[in-house]
Amino acid sequence: MSENDGQKILILEDEAMIRTLMARMLRGKGFDVLESGTGEDAIGRFEDAIADNDPFDLAILDLTLPGNLDGRQVLEKCLEMQPSLKAIIASGYADEEITASFDAFPTVKLLCKPYHMADLLGMVQQQLDGAPPEETTNA
Repeated sequence: MSENDGQKILILEDEAMIRTLMARMLRGKGFDVLESGTGEDAIGRFEDAIADNDPFDLAILDLTLPGNLDGRQVLEKCLEMQPSLKAIIASGYADEEITASFDAFPTVKLLCKPYHMADLLGMVQQQLDGAPPEETTNA
């Protein structure tokens, strides 16, 4: 049995290939992963999980999405339903304004694209283990 068995992760990523790779890697590490390609679908899956009393332990959300809801809007709706939700926001836009906009969410970390799957896995483990965030610098 893996130490990650039973930990449930929602992936919201509109790029199917990236979403599939993320899910495959996380499932290989023993996580229970549900995938979503749109904000509306992700919120539906989140509502279902809450209704089934089987909430997500972590959400990995792409910031920029097609459609009516972006990753931040999905995050806000999910946090209304589950304030303790831990999340990772993946964004190719890491300017100070975007980074600062997530400072109000203590359970949310920002992961800058492009990233290596090992970086994603490290941040997932950090979020789920409750470890304090490491200081990172872009050199």
